[in-house]
Amino acid sequence: MNARQKLEYERLAGLFTDSDPTRQYQYDLDYARIYNNIQSGVETDWLAKPLRNAFSQSHSLSIDGGDERAKYNLGVRYGKDSGVMKGSDRTRLSTNFRLSYNVSGKFFVSNSSTITSVTNNESPYGDFSDWVKMNPYENPYDADGKLRSSLYHDISNPLYDASLGSYNKTNTLDFLNTTSLQLWFGDKVRLDGDFTIDRSKQDRRIFTSPFSYYEISNKAADQRGSLSDNWTNVTTLQGN
Repeated sequence: MNARQKLEYERLAGLFTDSDPTRQYQYDLDYARIYNNIQSGVETDWLAKPLRNAFSQSHSLSIDGGDERAKYNLGVRYGKDSGVMKGSDRTRLSTNFRLSYNVSGKFFVSNSSTITSVTNNESPYGDFSDWVKMNPYENPYDADGKLRSSLYHDISNPLYDASLGSYNKTNTLDFLNTTSLQLWFGDKVRLDGDFTIDRSKQDRRIFTSPFSYYEISNKAADQRGSLSDNWTNVTTLQGN
């Protein structure tokens, strides 16, 4: 529905009607204000505000070398995926190195190491479902061109909240190392061994601005805003 249709729908649904004269007077003022906004050309496409054309990129580089006994491989990969919500993205950088040495029929050893870093940024524009609820007759800006902190029905302006610097960011660092060994004892006996170490560290940081409309409306001045930092560190050893 466009702005005019949405206002008419709400009027017919009784959202601007009340048996109490005082509240009815306020509803009349609200209706007149919104109607005048529509007459002046307010038709906000809220669904387009947090969205963008998203692009992804990926690059890799690999180097191989060695001789008949010793061989090595070095690889680097980089990728970035931008989300359709503004400010959301996922960046991945990984490097791997493999070295092996082989004496045919007698001895083989290889070691492979991979380090991977992943950064995830959630969109400061919040959940898309919040934008779906916005009314097209609402102008996110006031008469001076500044973002309004709240809108009609006492709901926050998501465009204002997105401008406050709040963020939700996760960094993950993984290290994986695998060593393999093979020993031959004659033509019929072979000893195999593998050892793996996998270490993962994740750090998630969330900041909520004390100036967001929700914080101001629901919390005391000395309790507004928050910064949380949660991390996990896991190490796994495996051998056979």
